[in-house]
Amino acid sequence: MDAIETGNKTGILARLKTDGYVNEDNTLNVETLMERSMQTGKGSMADGDVYVLEQREATASGVTSDTTSTLDYYLIYYTEEKNDINLGLAFGYGSGTSQSTAKTVVQAFNDGELKIGDYVNYQNPTSGQYISYGNKNGVADQIFNVDSSTQWIVLGLSEDSQHLLLTTSSPIKRGLAENPNTANTVSSNDITEMNTDYYYYMYGAEGAYYATDNEQGEGELDNISAIYKNDLAEEARSMTAEDINNLLELTVVKEGENAGVYKKSDTSYTTNYDEYGVLGRKYVYRHSNGSGEEDQIPATALGLKEISDIPADYYTTGINGTAYYYPVGNDSSINTEIGVTQEMYNAIFKNTYDYDSKPYWLASPGVIVGSSGARLGPGNVGGGGVFSGGRDLFYSYGIGNGDGLGVRPVVSLKSTVTVEQLEKTTGTADASWPEHGNVSIDSMGPS
Repeated sequence: MDAIETGNKTGILARLKTDGYVNEDNTLNVETLMERSMQTGKGSMADGDVYVLEQREATASGVTSDTTSTLDYYLIYYTEEKNDINLGLAFGYGSGTSQSTAKTVVQAFNDGELKIGDYVNYQNPTSGQYISYGNKNGVADQIFNVDSSTQWIVLGLSEDSQHLLLTTSSPIKRGLAENPNTANTVSSNDITEMNTDYYYYMYGAEGAYYATDNEQGEGELDNISAIYKNDLAEEARSMTAEDINNLLELTVVKEGENAGVYKKSDTSYTTNYDEYGVLGRKYVYRHSNGSGEEDQIPATALGLKEISDIPADYYTTGINGTAYYYPVGNDSSINTEIGVTQEMYNAIFKNTYDYDSKPYWLASPGVIVGSSGARLGPGNVGGGGVFSGGRDLFYSYGIGNGDGLGVRPVVSLKSTVTVEQLEKTTGTADASWPEHGNVSIDSMGPS
């Protein structure tokens, strides 16, 4: 759909003035715009969204007087940054042709024509690569290339209901790196074993700090996933716990007496699905952990901050536990109580129960608190549940740990994408992944 800016063509501007959308001084008549009912739209405007305001027949054939199409549409689109409304005219080229009236994919999802788990023909970019270096993941250089065979499925709507989200039918595959640069003491046997699987390995303070957004920039999980962005996408990023919470209509209360995970409809906080009950706990940092060493955060362990930069209230009121876990079940026992349907399970949980199958990282950082320390790191889907973060990559008393899991991209489509641009297709189940290599990642030494 091509939009012409107001005033580009004399005939268009004249008609916009005649219809009252544009004032004589060429400014938009917002009052008139808002009084008119839109043929499509959700009743409120989101940044970048385009709505059909009016459809009308056109008889003139000259662009300078009106349009080259038999049908034309006034469009309004809202720009949040400028807090204003822009107006244009869309039309189809060619005599006797009309502008496409195809539904947007958001409308199709709302109408039940696209469902969670449906395969769609989202086109993988023709090329793209991201190298996660050893000094960012704590293990070794790990290469991800765009795989043309990657299949895409419908995940659901964004939280604001303005964008359709897609994800890959399986986690994406890491390439097999040769002679990787190692950040820790990784044996040649460990490197060999790593290259027998597709998992993305992270370890210690590096993994905990750089996996997700940080003071140095975007996280590694998002950077890896971004190689799959094409022209239909607003963004391509890593799956998060928040994506799954939205899909299951869950809300997270992180503090107070009701700290926990609840259905959004449960306004009385009746059923807390946080199985481990770690939300709301606090761990008070120690100036000495018994070995003469102060508790740390990943940034101080990496030398990016001084110990003195740790907030003073860590040592007084404590650091908040923000990680949570809730069960989703397994192939033979799906947790329908929490809202997991069969189609949801097949789309994002199947083959993740066993950590030697297809578990994957979530770009959701978290802190688990206990009596002797805090554990920090990103979340994951695996072991029959959703874990929002704190996967033991870094302990506050300075010890590192590691693991290798998959990377699962999420694409947020532009709100204007139609079913003509993104069609349903037939997908095939991915072959089972190889088991984890016999990598001694948990004994590589302190971070």
